[in-house]
Amino acid sequence: MEQGWLQTDRQAIGLLLFLTLLFFVPYLTHWNEFPDSYDLVRHRSYLLYVAYDTFQRFGQLPLWDPYTMAGYPYITNPHEMLFFPLSILFLFIHPDFLFIPFFILFTFLVGFCTYRFAKKLGLTGFSALVPAIIYMFSGTLVAKIRNGVFTYFLMLCLLPLLFLAMQHVLEKQDRKRVLFLAFVWALLLTVNYMQIFLYASFVMLLFVFLQLFFQKRWKHAKRIVLSVCLAGLFTIFLGAVMLLPLLEGASQSTIVQETDYSFATEASFHPSYLMHFLLPWMYGKPDFYFGPSSWGATYSYVGILTLFLALIGLLYAKNHYTKTFLCLGIFSLLFSLGKYTPFYLLFYQLPGFSLFRAPGKMMVIFVFSLALLAGFGVQVLQHKKWSQRQQQLWKNISLLFFLLCIFATSMLFVFKAAIMAEGTSMLTERYYEGEQLRTLDYYLPKVQEVYWQIFANALFLTLLSGLIAFLLNRHFQSQHSVKIFQAGVLALLVLDLFFFGMPLLKTAPREALFEHNPIADFLAQQDGLFRVLDTGRILPQDVAVRKGIQMVDGYSTSHLRHYTEFTNLAGNFPTTIRSRPVIIELDLDAVKHQTVLDLLNAKYVLSRKPIDNVDYRLVYQTGMHIRDLNIDATAYVYENLGVLPRAFVVHQAKIISEKEQLLRELGIFNPKEGVLLEEPLAAPLRSAGNFTEAEMVRYEPNTIEIKAFLDMPGFLVLSELWYPGWKAFDDGKEIPIYKADYALRAVFLEQGAHTITFIFRPASYRAGIWISFLTLLLFLILLIKK
Repeated sequence: MEQGWLQTDRQAIGLLLFLTLLFFVPYLTHWNEFPDSYDLVRHRSYLLYVAYDTFQRFGQLPLWDPYTMAGYPYITNPHEMLFFPLSILFLFIHPDFLFIPFFILFTFLVGFCTYRFAKKLGLTGFSALVPAIIYMFSGTLVAKIRNGVFTYFLMLCLLPLLFLAMQHVLEKQDRKRVLFLAFVWALLLTVNYMQIFLYASFVMLLFVFLQLFFQKRWKHAKRIVLSVCLAGLFTIFLGAVMLLPLLEGASQSTIVQETDYSFATEASFHPSYLMHFLLPWMYGKPDFYFGPSSWGATYSYVGILTLFLALIGLLYAKNHYTKTFLCLGIFSLLFSLGKYTPFYLLFYQLPGFSLFRAPGKMMVIFVFSLALLAGFGVQVLQHKKWSQRQQQLWKNISLLFFLLCIFATSMLFVFKAAIMAEGTSMLTERYYEGEQLRTLDYYLPKVQEVYWQIFANALFLTLLSGLIAFLLNRHFQSQHSVKIFQAGVLALLVLDLFFFGMPLLKTAPREALFEHNPIADFLAQQDGLFRVLDTGRILPQDVAVRKGIQMVDGYSTSHLRHYTEFTNLAGNFPTTIRSRPVIIELDLDAVKHQTVLDLLNAKYVLSRKPIDNVDYRLVYQTGMHIRDLNIDATAYVYENLGVLPRAFVVHQAKIISEKEQLLRELGIFNPKEGVLLEEPLAAPLRSAGNFTEAEMVRYEPNTIEIKAFLDMPGFLVLSELWYPGWKAFDDGKEIPIYKADYALRAVFLEQGAHTITFIFRPASYRAGIWISFLTLLLFLILLIKK
């Protein structure tokens, strides 16, 4: 280990812990509040609250989610992380109080794992600490905290651990190392962010190949490849409990309809974003950002000193590790550019890659590679014997960069008018690309705010470049001052990364985010089981679920195909041009087929404007602040006078097997007179009867119990989405479930009194449990066997 003030691993780990706590002071000083991150508030907290509430009330895991999209298979949601080992905490502790501890814990763990991996690569002491600090506080990770993309953040935190486990296998292919790799790989899989899992797995294979290539270890290749493949098989079988339901869900979703090249290359890393490595605020801050893509998907700042150190590492630390991470960095950058280069086309043709959008998410590998190269740069600076010529070269480079920063900052000031004109042009173009809630006059003054942010950014860059020039000059003048050099590197890294990272950590009182919503309070007081259609973004789904309110709209990363086609009928959209449920954004004035809303049990409709429709009655209105839109508006609640109950009985059935004909019929038929089916009945109905409401006696996410009396044979129609895995039992005897009215469920009942129980028992889930359990058992046996 090099001489310096960092002598032991314990000191390094202690410093990482201290820096973690220091960075999260904005959270620690507001520990009783909630991270003010849109995605975390609106989506991640929703998913984890559903799991917590279902377990607390019913003692079950939520296999089905009844609160959004008129019901959805929870276990097929790509971000539910139901089987991640630490998710058990979310079942017993309210999620609101766990997010901040998780962010702090995993930020420390990512630093620790990066440190251990860097040491595995041959970096020592302080040199191994540098990449840990860079990666754990990089813009890539901090942006995920700021945006609240919780599962994405966890995946990025586990990535260094996966590299570490793979490096162990590369060094020695014994049983425990292979099992350790399988365990870590499966851990990533259980986080359930399949895009990052795919990317990480591909990068691991590339990492193995590059190591074999640069070390020329081809005689060991067979054993290494077999070990990695064995670990991969263990990973797949361990994750069967979530993989099999996901595959089943994919077969029922719209994902295949959405996957064309245009979709797959959305949120590509725009080439201009490379300037973010110098000027993170080039297009503004997260609160007001008008770059070519979203801020959170592209913010990858690693600090100015990191770029200098990585360059030095590349030029002077010539070993197979620097070559490997140079190749990984180039690959990840080219991949992230997506549609802006032909490179991504190669991967779009491969299985799996075309299913996901935003290739810019691969930039995490570029950032991780830069961090490790910077660690090698620090090691070179501390141990290499520099010639006078080399010292003078780097002194000149650092001084030239400092002078360029001064010149660029001056030009920013001199050409202020031209820069603001270009910014105004960009803003105006972005403004007219989509529907806006405020006038252009509201946004234009923000151009000047962004200009001064860029100018302040440039001033800070100039200061840092001057300090870097001073640090290198001092180090070359007195190469024996290792402690001073290490302290200077640490101070500059922390100053730089904390300056841009800490202000992004914001919190807000929980009641402001979740509890204070007069519309939610009103709806929670209404009797009966019903759904709500929100046409004005008035009632966020995370607020609704906490009040027990079910919605026909909402947010999900994928959508059931038959629900999409069913709801698109409401606006008379052809099923081929809309892959998202139109109900999400449908204004009531645009409804062409009211039957869709009636069948979905949409008793209440929320609007930000008055509705003149005889089928709807105004029952409540109030002025309120709509937080998602950041506007004050009047919210109206209308009652749908023709709404159908959640469960009812009809005595006629019409069989239509052709999809388009069935959808046309849905637009004109009367659901109180009969039901539309796609498959023939075992015995045709013999007589007509009256429409009657059935009694709902038990309603849980995974179980529904209904009582019904039929004076003659008929169908019990349930306003719940049809999905494979639901079982129906009539007084304990299983009966078939029919796909009714294209999207709902129905069962045939004979005359008399019946107690019908619907239970969600997907075969994919049950098979997955057994496969995962048996694999885990084998895993433990192999682990403890001598």
